[in-house]
Amino acid sequence: MSHLSAYQSAVLGSFNSRALKSVLLIDDQFPTYKDALGEGPKHFSEKKKALRLYQSFHKRKMICDVENDVANIDLGVDRFKKSDLIILDYHLISGSEDGAKAVDVVLRLSESAHFNTIIVYTRHHDLAEVWLELAGRLRRGWEDDESVIFAQAPNREALEELWDKIGDQLSDPPISLVRAYITRGQEGWKEHADAEQFRNELEGLGVPKPAITPFTDALIHRFMRRALRTDYGSPGKEVAGRYDKEEGLCWVQAGNCFVAVAQKAKEDINDENDPDGLLATLDAALLDWKPSLIQVIGSEIQNLLELQALATDELNLKEPLIRTGLSYFMLEGLGSEVPPDERRVWASVETIIDKLVDTLRRRIGDDEALRTMATSVFREKLEEIGWSEPPTPNRTWDAAIQLGAPPFRPAKEKVGFALNYYLSNEPRPRRHITTGTVFHKGDTDEFWVCASPSCDMVARKAHKDQTWLHGLFPTMPMLALRLHETSQLSDALKKATQGRHVFIKTLDQEKVIRERAFCIESPGVNQVIWELLFLPESSTLTTDADGNLMFSASRIQLDGARQPALTAESFAVIGQLRPQNASRFLQLAGQHLSRIGMDHVKLSG
Repeated sequence: MSHLSAYQSAVLGSFNSRALKSVLLIDDQFPTYKDALGEGPKHFSEKKKALRLYQSFHKRKMICDVENDVANIDLGVDRFKKSDLIILDYHLISGSEDGAKAVDVVLRLSESAHFNTIIVYTRHHDLAEVWLELAGRLRRGWEDDESVIFAQAPNREALEELWDKIGDQLSDPPISLVRAYITRGQEGWKEHADAEQFRNELEGLGVPKPAITPFTDALIHRFMRRALRTDYGSPGKEVAGRYDKEEGLCWVQAGNCFVAVAQKAKEDINDENDPDGLLATLDAALLDWKPSLIQVIGSEIQNLLELQALATDELNLKEPLIRTGLSYFMLEGLGSEVPPDERRVWASVETIIDKLVDTLRRRIGDDEALRTMATSVFREKLEEIGWSEPPTPNRTWDAAIQLGAPPFRPAKEKVGFALNYYLSNEPRPRRHITTGTVFHKGDTDEFWVCASPSCDMVARKAHKDQTWLHGLFPTMPMLALRLHETSQLSDALKKATQGRHVFIKTLDQEKVIRERAFCIESPGVNQVIWELLFLPESSTLTTDADGNLMFSASRIQLDGARQPALTAESFAVIGQLRPQNASRFLQLAGQHLSRIGMDHVKLSG
C-alpha cells in the first residue's frame, strides 16, 4: 500500500505495526515451532504452511507461538488474550465444516477487557457464510417471539394477527438487508438500495404499508434464527462490519475485538514476507473499518501505555523519598482503628492509584510522537471536509458527523447529552464520597451532589481545638447541594457552558436508561439549596445485593413535635463528577455561603 495518507498510516501504525508484537496460531493441524523445524509428529497436515508463518512473523520481530490442542480450547481463552494477534482456524473440529467452536472463542475474546485483533483463517468455500455466523452471533439479540418485535407498534394486536395469518408465506429478505440490519439496525436496512423493491414485494403479498417496517424486522430475526440455529438470544451488542466479495473484504468489529477473515491459500502460493496475505488482509480490513480520529488516538494511547515503565520511573516511584511519602500518605487515610475497616483500606489505595494515574496521564499527554500523529491526521481531515471554505450555518455539526463517523446521522440533542455527560462525569463512582459525588434517596426524585471539600471527606479525627468536629468523630458532616431536574433536556444543553448543570443517567423501574439534566440552582430563588448530612462512620461506600454503591446518613428534620431531630436514611451513589466540575460546585457552594446581604428593596406590584 504505497502513497498512504496520514490517516491511513496512523490507522495501520496504531492498530497493526505498533500494536502487534506477538502472535498466536490456533490450529489443530499446526505443529509447534520445534516440531516444524525437525521431524516431529507426522500427523500435522499443514506443517509447511505453519513453518512459513513462523518464519514470516519472526522476520517482523514478532513473538510467535502455537496452540494445537483444541479439545479444551475454552480453558485457554484467558491465555489467548495476552497475544496481540490471534490467527484462528475456523474449522477447529477436525473433519467438520462447523465453525461454532472458533466463533465461541471470538465471542469470549470480544467480552474481555483486552482489545483483541483476530484473523479467522478458513478453507470454507463461502466467506459470506463465515461473515454471517460471526457477525450474527456477535450481535445476538435475535428474538424468538415476533410479538416482542411488534411490542412498541401502536397497532400491535393487528400486526400479530396478520403475522399469524401470512407470516409463513413471506419469503426471506435479501441478504443485503440482513447484513445492513446486523451492522446498523433498522435504519441500516431502510436506507439500503434494495429496500424499496422488498417493500413492494411485501405490499404485493398483502402487507399494508404501516406493517412493512415491523414485518421486515421480524423476517430478518426469523432468518437469523434459522441461520444460526443456536446461541442467538439476548443480550445483543453493536456490530460493525462488511462483506464484499468483489473487493475481497470480510471483517467484523464488536465489543473488544476486531476480526478479519482470510481464506487459506493454496500451498504453491508463497510470499515469504506475508504468507497467504494474512497481514495484507488485516490491513485492508482495518482501513475499510475507518475508525475515527478519536479512536485512533485512543489506540495510540493504549500502545504508549504498554511502553511505560512506571514502577521504575526515575522521576517518581524509583525515588525513595517519594515512595516513602506516598506510603505515609496512604497510611494516614486509614484512621486510628486497629485493624482498619476494609472500606478505608480500599479508599486509601484508590487515592494512591489516582495519583499514579495522573502522573502517567501527563507523561502520555506530553508524548511528541502522539501529538505529531494526531495533529497531522486532524489537519488532513480538515482539508478533506473543506474546513477552509467559507463557513455555512451548520458547518461544525456537519464536520463533526464526518469526523465522528457514526453509523447513521444522530439527533443533535442525543449527541449534546452524550458529550456533556462524558465531559462532566468520571466513568464510574469511586469507593468513597468526595467532592462531586452525585447521589439520591431510594426510589424518590431527590438528588444531591456532595459540596464538601475532599479533604473534609477523609476519615480522620479532627484536631482537639476543632471542638465540634473532634467531638463528633467518627460521625462526619457533609454539605450537600440539592439538584433540581430540568423539564426540557434541550434547555439544559443550551446553558451547559454556564457550569450549573449535572448530566446523569438513571435506571427506571423497567431498567430503562433515562438521560436527565439537573440544575444546581432552585428555579424559584435562583440560589443553591444546601443541606447538612451526617455520615455515621466514614465516607466509604458499601455495595448492596444488586451491586449499587450505598451509604447511610442522618438528616435534620422536624419530628412530630416540630423539633429538629436526626433521621437515618439510605442513599445510592449514581455518579461522580470530574475534578474540575466538582470544584465548580464547591465554588458555587462557597459563594452562596459567603453571600452578603445588601440594603435593597424589591418593588412588587
